[in-house]
Amino acid sequence: MDKVLVLGAIEPFCDLIKEIRQKGFEPVVCDYYENAPAKRMVEYAYDVSTMDIPVLRRIAKQHEVCGVISAFSDRNLQPGYEIARGLELPTFYTPEIIKKLTDKVQMKEHFQAHNFPIIPYAVLEAGFDDKELERFDFPVIMKPIDAYGSKGIFVCKSVEEVRDNYEKTIRESLNYDGKVLIEEFYPVDEISITAWVKAGKAYVTCIYDVNRNFGEEIVLSSVRFPSKYTKKHFQKLQELTQELTDSFGIQEGPVTVQCYIGEKGLKIGEYLYRLAGGSPYLYPILMGGPNIANMLIDYQTGNSVDYENLQEFEPIGKGFFYDIKVYVKEAGKIYYNVTASELLDKMENAVKVIFYHENGSELSHVSKAGKEVIRIFYYQKENDKKSYKEVLDEIARSIQVTNVRGENITELRYPQRPESLERQYDVF
Repeated sequence: MDKVLVLGAIEPFCDLIKEIRQKGFEPVVCDYYENAPAKRMVEYAYDVSTMDIPVLRRIAKQHEVCGVISAFSDRNLQPGYEIARGLELPTFYTPEIIKKLTDKVQMKEHFQAHNFPIIPYAVLEAGFDDKELERFDFPVIMKPIDAYGSKGIFVCKSVEEVRDNYEKTIRESLNYDGKVLIEEFYPVDEISITAWVKAGKAYVTCIYDVNRNFGEEIVLSSVRFPSKYTKKHFQKLQELTQELTDSFGIQEGPVTVQCYIGEKGLKIGEYLYRLAGGSPYLYPILMGGPNIANMLIDYQTGNSVDYENLQEFEPIGKGFFYDIKVYVKEAGKIYYNVTASELLDKMENAVKVIFYHENGSELSHVSKAGKEVIRIFYYQKENDKKSYKEVLDEIARSIQVTNVRGENITELRYPQRPESLERQYDVF
């Protein structure tokens, strides 16, 4: 069986491993987390950093892989490219496009040069003067220039908080020691647009609402798809995605556009040239749409890409889905009071349930924000008036994850701004 090198093994990679297997390939998985959940799903797993290119290249040669897949991480794009090129394997990346799309400052400069609307920003260096922040109304968002996965991002309410969190932010940067990005805080609606680009044309596969809680850390609270903006603004958002794709010169592959929408209109946050984190490629599949993860696997292994349903599909439907994540709050062994099949039987609106960790698994590296252990796709009909809080309360009554002492360590993230799920702004 042909093998594929996979750079990463955290929770979303479990979904991708299943896709790779279904395509007839054997995954070879590398991640420096020893007990990353995707490792238990494969025969070949290595405790190696996805930044360690010489070791990764040796592993790829040893297994004679026919493709390299980085999937969900900006940081893994360059290692993936170098390994693929060194072994003469397919890749649609170039060093130039990787640099522009992983360096947030270069990306923003590109947006400005092509007249795309963005949130005001500044780059700060260690020892910055307070005057550099005078043009911003607090709070502001501080983030690393080239990190990923929402790491090192803080909402700062004063110059003092910027200084207090500065070191935590620059620790997450790979190549920009001492520099951070400051953005105006735009606490309104966030949407993401996913698409696959075929021969330079971007086909939108999903538009979804993203809600975050802004506390000590910025954490994902809820996801709903299709977005409340999809039906009214689909054509305009598709045109925007195409304009961005043209500006970067992308010809093939998965892209994601992150946008913010509020009183000041639509602002572009980021343009990603990869599968978005958290495997939202699953969303259009639940609506009868294409599987862009399969397209990625096809391309990266040199096979003919299966574009089934890509050109005809429009991600607009009656009702909507919630992508609900269940977290635990501490490291150690975890135990469930329910199985995936039992949960599907108990909850009429649950259409898909994924357990990322087995009963009795030992969890490590659990951050303050918690670790995802279960994922539930919950369908709500158009005339169903149940609030999102009521949906979470239903799940809370059905699921309990406990530690070795029998204590309930389950966590569901109740939105801190639930009204943002209801209000709709004018986008254009």
